[in-house]
Amino acid sequence: MGTPERAVPARGQSASLALDRVDTAVVFIDPQNDVLSDKGAAWAAGGESVRENKTVENMERIFQATKQHGFDVFISPHYFYPTDSGWKFNGPLESLEVARDATAGPRHPEWGTDTRRR
Repeated sequence: MGTPERAVPARGQSASLALDRVDTAVVFIDPQNDVLSDKGAAWAAGGESVRENKTVENMERIFQATKQHGFDVFISPHYFYPTDSGWKFNGPLESLEVARDATAGPRHPEWGTDTRRR
């Protein structure tokens, strides 16, 4: 039996990473316009961080790179279930979403449930 490949190179060795379009993709989890847009309802809670970290610009760079190299991109939106309004420990964004009735999901696309097509 051969030696298994190391997932992380040993100290002092350079790493090489081979990505295959067959089994590699980029997944964006819950990118909400309410958080990413300065016109979004949750901008006051996280907009400074979005700007400081260049979140939207970096997302755009990733979209462009994946398209250029032929990789798939998947977007996994978050959906609030009716029972989520009973959460005991919400963060500021979750509290805002519950208060704005984000459980309505698709009935209120202006509340961050829509995404831009690429």
